[in-house]
Amino acid sequence: MTITLTLIQEARNHDEKAIQHIIDQFEPFMEQCLTQTQPQEREDLRQDLRLSCIESIHSFESMNPPGFFTFCRGFDTRN
Repeated sequence: MTITLTLIQEARNHDEKAIQHIIDQFEPFMEQCLTQTQPQEREDLRQDLRLSCIESIHSFESMNPPGFFTFCRGFDTRN
């Protein structure tokens, strides 16, 4: 299963299975990153990465994307 907006919404509503599923999806990437660190530091960093993942789930803002013109105003360099 992939990460969907529905899954993110469930995770934001503190569904532990949804949160775990999202973390599981990122686990291979996190493990790859951890190979670049000292072995004695990996477990602490692994926990930090998981915590950051959970915090990102709760701060995800794409549930109400901006309209087209609001989005375009974000690129207006005259303001």
